Amino acid sequence: MQYRPEIDGLRAVAVLPVILFHAGFELFSGGYVGVDVFFVISGYLITTILIDDLERGRFSLRRFYERRARRILPALFFMMLCCLPFAWMWMLPAQFKDFSHAFIAVGVFASNILFWQQSGYFAPAAEENPLLHTWSLAVEEQFYIGFPILMLIAWRFGRNPVFWTVAGLSLLSLMLAEWGWRNAPDANFYLLPTRAWELGAGALCALWLHGRTPRARPLLSGLGLGLIMMSVLVYDAATPFPSLYALAPVGGAVLIVLYGGAGTLTARLLSGRLVVGIGLISYSAYLWHQPLFAFARLHSQMHPAPELMALLAACALGLAWLSWRYVELPFRRRPRPALPTQRSVFAASGIATAAVLAIGLFGHVTDGRETIWRSANPDLAHMHDLFTEAWRGRIPLEDGDCRFHVAVFTPEIAARLRDCHARHGPGQAVFGDSHARDLYNGVYQVSDDTFVFGLSQGGCELNAPAIGCRHEVFLRFVADSPQTFTRILYTQAGFHLLGKGNGEAGREIFAATHEDLALAPEAYAANGADIAMVRDALALAGGHPGLVWIGPRIEPHIGNGYLLDKGCAHPYRLRPGLAEVFTMLDGEITRRMQDSPVPYLSQIAATGLTLPEDFTDCTTLYWRDGDHWGYAGAVRFTERLLAAPPIPDHARLQ
Repeated sequence: MQYRPEIDGLRAVAVLPVILFHAGFELFSGGYVGVDVFFVISGYLITTILIDDLERGRFSLRRFYERRARRILPALFFMMLCCLPFAWMWMLPAQFKDFSHAFIAVGVFASNILFWQQSGYFAPAAEENPLLHTWSLAVEEQFYIGFPILMLIAWRFGRNPVFWTVAGLSLLSLMLAEWGWRNAPDANFYLLPTRAWELGAGALCALWLHGRTPRARPLLSGLGLGLIMMSVLVYDAATPFPSLYALAPVGGAVLIVLYGGAGTLTARLLSGRLVVGIGLISYSAYLWHQPLFAFARLHSQMHPAPELMALLAACALGLAWLSWRYVELPFRRRPRPALPTQRSVFAASGIATAAVLAIGLFGHVTDGRETIWRSANPDLAHMHDLFTEAWRGRIPLEDGDCRFHVAVFTPEIAARLRDCHARHGPGQAVFGDSHARDLYNGVYQVSDDTFVFGLSQGGCELNAPAIGCRHEVFLRFVADSPQTFTRILYTQAGFHLLGKGNGEAGREIFAATHEDLALAPEAYAANGADIAMVRDALALAGGHPGLVWIGPRIEPHIGNGYLLDKGCAHPYRLRPGLAEVFTMLDGEITRRMQDSPVPYLSQIAATGLTLPEDFTDCTTLYWRDGDHWGYAGAVRFTERLLAAPPIPDHARLQ
């Protein structure tokens, strides 16, 4: 196989945006597409090697998996080993138990399946998962379980049948991804069936170029680089992904592979010494960046500053060079690699995997080494218990019948709602983002109604819905079937409707300031355009008389690290200036909703949040994190909400 330096340069183009995206730099809001570029590169290189071996009659599955083990496992297991002491020191028992589960999943290359079941890739909790990024390694290795066998079987029929077989399967995978982002967004993001087409695109490049020299087409290769950079800078968490949108970064990588031959400007840019150098260490850089960022977030009482994240990104590259030089290369160098025989590679891989599984199993059976942690941290144990109980509130309550919650509205859910209405009469509905899930849990607990429906998902705000949100479909259902519900409550997090003059947005506009420091209310502004988007979206319900927009709550944004440090008896208070920011937002929404047929209820006025009594009383913690309620908090604040106008004026109370 002829070496192409521009492909190593393309690796750098893939890994740097991923690092900067995970570091939290808004400019690189679509940096996650670097993984898709990696998939194309992987498919191209591995298929090229497979074709070469098949043509020479030397293909062997044992040899193929030996190469994969040498390439993947040493650096991966070394990174995981280095994570252990920091996880042991800084993680709470529940966090360490989740980390242990991830350890097991990574060891068997199933972490994508685990993370699909736990939380979305863009969810706030994902930022504190040191092994989140291993989902893509799992996808690759799952792909390479079956793909070499497919090649071995199909190759006897000739290259063209292989090409069209891979093309057909890739097209099916792409079509599934386009369906998946609408109906199962988390599964669509994490799982192999909707990612296989990206690896297949690289494989098709290898089949097309077999026996040919990559063409030098400056316009096409330049277009490819432009498509990748456009995706990095324009896409964000709200972009349906993977879907047809993924054709931009994937197609861009394909254009570079096919037409970025020597002599093109793209090839010269990607063949620069520094760019190629970063490409050579890109695998280790990918491995190291997420643990550095995650542990910084875990250990810090507030959101790490951009300067720290930039420094950690640079550290990731430094660690990557060390890992590449002293861990990767010794196992891959020829003719005398570490573990020189195939048998020794497989034996060492088996022993290392068994050790990883044993560590993970220890964390599972000891409930995150809870007994050890309690004995070492007696002063924190009570606060930890309060936190653990409050954390249960992230799970929607259900009864298995007509008091139920879903994340995505589908035709099957519409049919279930009609059936519930037929059996129980009109019900109540709560929808929105993760704050709506809190409110749903509250309505579930305080209401005797036999028909209570919740529709919520983190990031599903009507002003900027994340991938897979389909609240507009639900609102159209309400317009078509208004008799289904007597009361429909919408709510969302207030920080999604706020911004700062410096361009900052999201939780970080509060979390980046220490709990003991004051905010400057004049630095914050309500986003009128986003408020108008919510107002207009609610109009899709066709003027349903029971629809109410429950305004944003005051979000304390008191971090869990601060809680553990101060204990339950601390006189917790809101940061000076924080209440003023949310009161300003509440007033702006009230003003803009005056001419709307949808009533607006000020949650701030209805709940009358007062700290410390509405935060914790040392027997109950009402907040499970900086802006979400636990089960007890859901009851406490929902009872106040449901007693406030305009809810009694528009719907029956139960």
